[in-house]
Amino acid sequence: MELSTKRARPIIGELGLPGDKALSHLALVLGSLCEGNSGITGIGEGLDIEATKNCLIRLGVRLVRHKVREHEILVVQGRGPASLSETDDWLDCEDSEATIGLLMGVLAGRDMTSKLTGGADLRRVRLDPIADALRRMRASGWDHAERMLRHFGVSLDRAGSMSRVTGGSALRNAAVRLPGDMHLASYWVVAASIVAGSDLTMTEIGANPCRTAFLDILDRMGASIERKPWGDNIIGAPEPVGDLVVRSAGLKAVDVSPEETSRAVNELPVLAVAATQAKGRTRFKGLKVLGKEAETMAKATTKLVKAVGGKALVRSGVLTVTGPTPLKGARMEAGRDPRIAMAALIAGLVAEGEMNLTDGRCVVNAYPSFYSQLRLMCQ
Repeated sequence: MELSTKRARPIIGELGLPGDKALSHLALVLGSLCEGNSGITGIGEGLDIEATKNCLIRLGVRLVRHKVREHEILVVQGRGPASLSETDDWLDCEDSEATIGLLMGVLAGRDMTSKLTGGADLRRVRLDPIADALRRMRASGWDHAERMLRHFGVSLDRAGSMSRVTGGSALRNAAVRLPGDMHLASYWVVAASIVAGSDLTMTEIGANPCRTAFLDILDRMGASIERKPWGDNIIGAPEPVGDLVVRSAGLKAVDVSPEETSRAVNELPVLAVAATQAKGRTRFKGLKVLGKEAETMAKATTKLVKAVGGKALVRSGVLTVTGPTPLKGARMEAGRDPRIAMAALIAGLVAEGEMNLTDGRCVVNAYPSFYSQLRLMCQ
């Protein structure tokens, strides 16, 4: 499947996003361990979410879809942890580290034998100890898990960086209203920032501070981003939510600290695209201490920026992008990382010529509606 973008018209209008992926996994798994029905509104999209659903179904959990007015609700009919049934079939986690990490934690406490497998990428991931698997959920911090556990009735205390859970009580079924995925919002925020004349509103987006580092970076770059919090006590919402109003703006280069880089590492490729349109040298520091995966992403990001005519360099754990630079269309392989591929499609919105990605399955698997929405709103 080939995906392409070209210089875009102004991005104007209102957009809703799929539910937060980390929260979707947690809500599905915790709902399956409850006694009673838990209705989830705004479940996330993507092959990884489907993997969690399919594994739970194989374990005997029933999932039922309902539609109430314009809202689609996925009801998890939980019957408690003891109801999980042993199966001779392999539980296929696809390439979802969140799925296999959560299921390992759940199934380890049951007196049953389960066989978990996944795609080629997942089979290369070290899964011991279980804590490592859980930390690789693509969530930006444990705050998500803590909020969701409380939402399902778990007694939990926080002291500094430590959390204490009181065990022995059953989970309480709950209605869950998931916010739009802040990571997915990053592509639209950058797109609206760099495409002249844009005025885009994104509604009911997750506003958890542990996920908004990329917004803070773009704010300092001069982006026009208005945050409209919804306030507290929203029924069914385990996380703070709000709307984002983004208008095009001239950007300036900034130095991004190691701490900021670590909190926005998943948004690094699309932030680098924004930096190609910013005046000066933007430096993303601290990549070396984040490990091999972050350095690999930085190299792939540099390759992307150079492919579209931008200026980028990785040296001594610092990614430097120099702008503003006119971009040009290119033809490149999408690869396996949707973060790189989606950033490339955003770069195409301000490029001369067409941006073509060969085999864009990674984008479709991660965010199925992204490309159709992009074409509808931008082309």
